Amino acid sequence: MMMLEKPSLVAPPLEDRLDLHRFQPRQAATLVDDYLRAAAAAGYSEVLIIHGKGRGVLKHRVQGLLTRHPLAACFRDAPPELGGWGATLVVLATSSEQPTAAESAPSTRGAEPQGTPRWSHPARFLLGLLLGLAATALLLHFIR
Repeated sequence: MMMLEKPSLVAPPLEDRLDLHRFQPRQAATLVDDYLRAAAAAGYSEVLIIHGKGRGVLKHRVQGLLTRHPLAACFRDAPPELGGWGATLVVLATSSEQPTAAESAPSTRGAEPQGTPRWSHPARFLLGLLLGLAATALLLHFIR
């Protein structure tokens, strides 16, 4: 009787690009994090993350992760020959630019999400106040 050997899992070779088309959007955060760590360890200085054009949901998810990721020095939409706004070009931080564990720990200064401009909260308050005053004036107009 011949015994079948269990197939071994072989990791695909690391490339300078990650194509997210085959994956679910909920898997993006883990995939991008693992990929950036592997690419930085392999010595890549720049990588391409292909998320597709679609409605932009995956693009926003990926770029939101990149704004907080310690290995992403900067990123932008890829040039047209590399996919344009369907891909994001990421410049990886060099080892001297990478923060220490204490620096990369999330901030605990309130519930303000990262990437939110400081002026947005007062502006929202002012806009809400103005809309409330306008609604009150309109209501008083119809009551009289």
